[in-house]
Amino acid sequence: YNNIFNLSLEQWDRIKLLAHYGYGYGNHYEEKWITVSQFLIWRTVDSNSSFNWLDNLNDRNIVYPYESEILELEKLVNEHYLLPNISPNIKIGINIANKTIALIILVFILNSSKPSFSFAIFFHS
Repeated sequence: YNNIFNLSLEQWDRIKLLAHYGYGYGNHYEEKWITVSQFLIWRTVDSNSSFNWLDNLNDRNIVYPYESEILELEKLVNEHYLLPNISPNIKIGINIANKTIALIILVFILNSSKPSFSFAIFFHS
């Protein structure tokens, strides 16, 4: 990548992630995802240039048709290497009819808007 394209390792990794999360990932099957992916790849390759969408070639008015898609793709790329934040174990012991139930709850939080939970129940007498 460096000898051929004169890109840094960070640029190359970002380009690979943009290609991965772009067209064909999840529900990204509309043609706009090809455009959005390519747009962000060009910006990664040459951050000193300006890349824009135009409403037509004669007027050359800049338009912003894919702002939410750009934000979505940027978010996917930026969160690619995030690891879950594992909270401390919560242990609850309950004694019912000489049976002890220990409930261990592990909470994995990827981001504050979408926590996911897993738990295990153990019976011990």
